Amino acid sequence: MLLALGSNIDPARHLRRAVRELDMALGVDRVSRAYEADPLGAPGTPRFVNAAVAVRTSMDLVELKYRVLRPIEARLGRVRTWDPNAPRTIDIDIAMAGLETLEDSELRTRVPDPDIPRHGHLLRPLRDLEPDLLHPEFGATLDELADALETEPGVSVREDLDLEDSLLRSDPDLP
Repeated sequence: MLLALGSNIDPARHLRRAVRELDMALGVDRVSRAYEADPLGAPGTPRFVNAAVAVRTSMDLVELKYRVLRPIEARLGRVRTWDPNAPRTIDIDIAMAGLETLEDSELRTRVPDPDIPRHGHLLRPLRDLEPDLLHPEFGATLDELADALETEPGVSVREDLDLEDSLLRSDPDLP
């Protein structure tokens, strides 16, 4: 399962903490590179830093969202407002769950994330993890979808931010 992460309030700290919490809760298999991007629909707000993680879980998607992801967001200071483009400490979304799909308007959940083919800040980290994964709605791999967005302006790799070191197995103080 692929989860998308984003932050524009102290993003290095919040993304590292999110990766660590996800590793403790679910087990993180892989972490993408971090990408910096212009904010969508909110000019004048700080740029976002986005990443993705591959996790292991047998939870259904709704249970995962409300029993694991939302509590982690809350612990990291996420405040939800009426503005979907408001600055945030952390945003954790279920981006893809293999070929599984879910659309639940009452719970405001849709998997795969409908923004994947439109936004490089979401697609590029996912491609880092699973380039050959077939998007169940578009019939193209993440690599093929990302090729169409390679020249999208405003998205760049954050070479200075390695989120892999946030994993528990990377902590020298842990057994």
